[in-house]
Amino acid sequence: MKILVFGAGAIGSVLGALLSRRQDVLLVARGEHLEAIKSGGLTIDGVIKENFRINASDSSSLGGKYDLILVTVKAYATEEAASVCNDLLDREGAVLTIQNGLWNAEKLATVFGRERVVAGVTSMAAHRVKPGTIEYVSEGSISLGTLDGGRGPIEKVQDALGKAGIKTSRSQNIVGAIWSKAIVNAAINPLTAVFDCRNGLVAENAALRAQAIKVCEEGMKVAEALGIRLEPADVINYTFEVAKRTAKNKSSMLMDTELKRRTEIDAICGSIIEAGRSKGIETPAISRLYAIVKFMESRDSLLRKLNLES
Repeated sequence: MKILVFGAGAIGSVLGALLSRRQDVLLVARGEHLEAIKSGGLTIDGVIKENFRINASDSSSLGGKYDLILVTVKAYATEEAASVCNDLLDREGAVLTIQNGLWNAEKLATVFGRERVVAGVTSMAAHRVKPGTIEYVSEGSISLGTLDGGRGPIEKVQDALGKAGIKTSRSQNIVGAIWSKAIVNAAINPLTAVFDCRNGLVAENAALRAQAIKVCEEGMKVAEALGIRLEPADVINYTFEVAKRTAKNKSSMLMDTELKRRTEIDAICGSIIEAGRSKGIETPAISRLYAIVKFMESRDSLLRKLNLES
């Protein structure tokens, strides 16, 4: 099977590496990470310790057809990824999205068709240590489902992942699972970014724990108003389970703010705020975190502007 992993972040890199053991994989990366993979291979530490000699390229030089395309880019790049990959998917191929935030599968479905898109929610955890090296923190598994609850191409996706030793399960309520994970991310990611801490502190520190609970309660209220059955239903407990399981991990949002990169705050918190607004539901705790992270994103350019004007 020919597989394209579009987006070599931490999880994308781990999935690409594992899949390359049994499949023909091309990993789409960029910058120093791409150059490191090309020159010295992709090193995975943590759950496994192995160097993978994996084919890698940037998005400007892709060609051919692929049986499976994994979309693992940041949520704000989903539409761009769909546009680039539109001509790369084989007629009988499938697209698997494993991303943070809401509406990624729906965006991909508008390009590839709902019948070809599989949505995944993973409990795997990883972070990039340096270009070419990923710390694989927690093995976890991937829950798979389709937007309409049907089978779709799940068997094709599950077979490829299973041959790579990646644990999977099927969900008849993947939208509920995506929402539960999005609420978890809305609680953990911005708090760790704002307070410059690792995930575990969200569960252990009383003040952060209280804020996380407020975020979860607001997210659960919005989901209920939309008629979404959360999976799991107890998102508060789920949040602290994730925080404890990935206690030593830096969230992707914390790493993005450290490196002065754009975050996924719009897809994670912004989407929940927007959905709440459509139902007349206020989300003050989520909105505060959203505003702070948006300021952090633009802080350097704002400070430069203020210095120039002073």
